Parts: sequence; structure tokens; C-alpha cells
Amino acid sequence: MLNLINKSIFNGRLVKDPVFRKLPEDNAVVSFSVAVKRSYKNNHQEYDADFIPCIAWGNKAKLYADRLKKGMLVGISGSLRSRTYEDGETGKKHGVLEVLVEELDFLEPKTQQKNDVDFKLSEDPLS
Repeated sequence: MLNLINKSIFNGRLVKDPVFRKLPEDNAVVSFSVAVKRSYKNNHQEYDADFIPCIAWGNKAKLYADRLKKGMLVGISGSLRSRTYEDGETGKKHGVLEVLVEELDFLEPKTQQKNDVDFKLSEDPLS
């Protein structure tokens, strides 16, 4: 039988502080976006970034919510997940593709963490 692979591995900086939500039945989820700088410059000689939405559940959610901050450099390993949700106001359905975090590494010591980087963290097109 053919084993299908669904694995994402990348590193980048958090766009903003994570959002933590407590759910029924003692469950929790955290969501955050990671800006991943592209390897080439655009026409203005600046690096663009891709903004990758990430989620984690359960014990990881609380840990990441407590420790992650905007601007931190992290390494992520996980799998892509797709889901749909309905907008409560308009009733319109939306599709989302996000990374379910399986492993997260802090890639710099606290003394080197910074909020300003060489691409704009505030330009997340998904927020």
C-alpha cells in the first residue's frame, strides 16, 4: 500500500502574539501565523514573506500560548489541514489551510529575540 506524505517543515518569525482559546470538555487550541522570508528579493530589492497559519491543540496549546511572542524565531514541523467554516454574520462558507504543529523549536536565545525584522510582520494578508 502506498503511504502518502503530508509534512511541512519551515522556520520564520511570529507575526503577532498567539491567540489561545479554551474549548468545552477541557480542550484548548492556540493559533498563530509565522512569516517565512522568501529566498529572493522583489523588484524593490526587498524580501517578501509568506504568512503561514498554524494551530496546536491540548497541552501544546497552553505551552505555546504562554511562551510564544510576536517576532520570535521558531522552527515548525507539522502537517497541512484543510477545514471550512461558516461566517456567522453573512452565512458565507470559507476554506482554510493551516499547519497542525507537531513540533516547535525556539531558534534563538531570549537575549537575541527581536520584534523588528527585515520584512514587515504586520502585512499578514490573512488577518
